[in-house]
Amino acid sequence: MRARKSWLTLLLVALLPVAVAVAETPAEKQAREDLEKQLNAMVATPPTKIKIELVGLDQPNYELVEASFKLDGRSLPVANLKKLNSEGDHLIFHGDVEPGQHRLESRFEFLNRTSQVVSLEGGYKWKPGSDVSFKSEMGIEVQIKVTPELNMGGDIKQRITVKSPATVKMLAKLDDGMMPDRLERPVIAVAEVDAGTSSADAGVMVVKGQTAAEKAAAAAEAKRKAREDALAAKQAAAAEKKRLADEAKAARLAAAEEKKRAAEEAKAAKLAAADEKKRGGKPVAVAANPEPASVEPVAVAEVDAGLPEVIDAGAPVVVAIAPPPAPELVKPPAPVEEEAGFPMPLLLGLGIAVIGLILFLVSRRKKNPPA
Repeated sequence: MRARKSWLTLLLVALLPVAVAVAETPAEKQAREDLEKQLNAMVATPPTKIKIELVGLDQPNYELVEASFKLDGRSLPVANLKKLNSEGDHLIFHGDVEPGQHRLESRFEFLNRTSQVVSLEGGYKWKPGSDVSFKSEMGIEVQIKVTPELNMGGDIKQRITVKSPATVKMLAKLDDGMMPDRLERPVIAVAEVDAGTSSADAGVMVVKGQTAAEKAAAAAEAKRKAREDALAAKQAAAAEKKRLADEAKAARLAAAEEKKRAAEEAKAAKLAAADEKKRGGKPVAVAANPEPASVEPVAVAEVDAGLPEVIDAGAPVVVAIAPPPAPELVKPPAPVEEEAGFPMPLLLGLGIAVIGLILFLVSRRKKNPPA
């Protein structure tokens, strides 16, 4: 009898997990799986990573024409060489590796693009490189910066050298010996909950979530609101654009009106100056809007010889008196040209000579009378 009871007890203990699994609801199963995932994440093995970067040489005369990287014998992909040669840090590789010893091989080829006439290094090529070995551990990231350096004071063959310094970064937090915080019960939203099922044994708290219709209505409302916001933003942008266009148009019209007014004032000033010059320098007042003076006819009635009769002349007559015309300038008479002939001094000299000759002949005849 005792043996029979012991076998029955063992059978019940063996079938208990199966019975619990069969009686587990979908909500309780989801809660159990989420709890297992959280526990696995807490005890997960920390990763081992390697990060490789290239520091650009950033020298316009030295062009990078070839670059290659090998990590543990595997070639790493290389991006645009022109971009790698520019200033800054350029990522070559960043990923997980197995813990242990690793080796990085870097090879480059640089070319001096200057002319041989300008520099002795024109057309010269350098093929520097570097090999670095390092060890990686779990929870540690090894960061390597491959750095080409330019040495202008050394030998031309060692003008460009490459260094690969490595640094270490901790990924996992160190255990400080403190107990972890108590896990909160996960909240699982389900559409329906059986009234006779209790979730206390599963360690979860079950709340009623949204139905499919409620989710669809919420999504439609959010979509409608987003559409209305986009339409309002579009209308506001259109109104702002129209306001700016109206302001620009008003500014153009105002500028055109100001330009027209300035042109009219300049034309009026020019006409006034010309009129003043024509009248002999007397200033003439030019009205902005001249109006002709209206003269009303005056009615004259017959007057008896007796008493004088007062006649109403009406409105006073304004008579505009024009300024007297400027006197015309009288030009002096042109000099009268003398008639062509012998000049007066020559005639006078000839007369004197003739008179002298006559006197000489008369005096000689007196001295020698005729026989």
